[in-house]
Amino acid sequence: MSNKTDQPHQARSELPQALEGLRVLDLSFYAPGRCASMVLADLGADVICVEMPRGLRPEASLLDDDQSVRWLLYQRNKRSMTLNLKTAEGQQIVDDLAKNVDVVIESYKPGTAEKLGVGYDRISAIAPHVVYCSVSGFGQTGPYRDLIGHETNYQGLGLALGQNRPAGSSPIPLSALVGDIGGGANFAIIAILSALLHRERTGKGQYIDVSISAGILPLMGALPYAQWMKDPFRSVHFSSGLRADFRAYETSDGKYVAVSPSEPWLWKRFCAAIERNDLVERKPEDLTSRREQEALVEELGRVFKSRTQAEWVEINSRANVAITPVLENIEEVEQDLQVMHRGQIKEVDYEPLGRVKQIGLPFTMSATPPEVRWIPTYGEHTDEILGELGFSTDEVVALRESGVCESPQEVDTQP
Repeated sequence: MSNKTDQPHQARSELPQALEGLRVLDLSFYAPGRCASMVLADLGADVICVEMPRGLRPEASLLDDDQSVRWLLYQRNKRSMTLNLKTAEGQQIVDDLAKNVDVVIESYKPGTAEKLGVGYDRISAIAPHVVYCSVSGFGQTGPYRDLIGHETNYQGLGLALGQNRPAGSSPIPLSALVGDIGGGANFAIIAILSALLHRERTGKGQYIDVSISAGILPLMGALPYAQWMKDPFRSVHFSSGLRADFRAYETSDGKYVAVSPSEPWLWKRFCAAIERNDLVERKPEDLTSRREQEALVEELGRVFKSRTQAEWVEINSRANVAITPVLENIEEVEQDLQVMHRGQIKEVDYEPLGRVKQIGLPFTMSATPPEVRWIPTYGEHTDEILGELGFSTDEVVALRESGVCESPQEVDTQP
């Protein structure tokens, strides 16, 4: 951990937090880096998130809008400052910050951090204790290094898109961000925390190179192995809709239920619950041809169309056979009994918008629980952070006048 352990007033919590005392400098602008630092912030880290002064981007962007859904999602529990990294003064401030943080995260296109003077070589020379994490689409090396990519591209290269191909359909991108958040942010968090543990043992920082597209493949579970082993049933992914025991079925009221009675003993109980014991011997895992699977899907489709979603949920509550409702919007999710019980949807005050909802982390901790504490406005903590670095009021004013950072008036008058 950094030698400086005092937390800013916003980071204080009634309960201790797992990463209290950890300091993170977030230079990223995109989902993978910002999501990673958000999780660290929820766990108590003091995250300083650097924004460009408004007007520097080539066109208007949600990246500059602190009332956008994107800002509300990724920026909670962080301190926000503006800094023009294309200036020598801005780069020097990053140098000063790096000396007092434990982790640096960036998600630029490979090579950009070096051009801006905030790359690993420079940072590690100044602060060898720092764990520096780069998150990019294809990684910092290799033939795809400089290619532009987004979620669909990553899913396409990681098997997720090609396996999500219902009968008669082209591949359909998954709505879940299995690339940006699953393969990018989550593996970045694992790598960062592992590197910090290594540093506790050795005193040495290190460089982390996270490839978003490469991160999807481990999320595919046993599927690649089933394909290597020529297992015809498990060579088709759960999300494909081709497996009769892993899909959604329409109910009589036009809603859907999801089913997954995959184990042989559960399939038997499932057939009894839906009053179709004649299907017990047609176990999906034994049906190796696509035609047989489709025939069973058609048969089950007729069964599930015979009752409403609520009726099937009630049957499942008695029989416990892996039949659950398909929730189609966030309002339905908020009313889900399990979500309500675990308190996953939270509210926090955010002056520009009043009370806003937040989706909490999906785990609890008995001693150091994660918290949603506040959301910063754009560049809100610039003066505070510069003051911590020793800049006087006059020096901060000079930095604003020279365009190194943004004035409060410019921030406040944004729509």
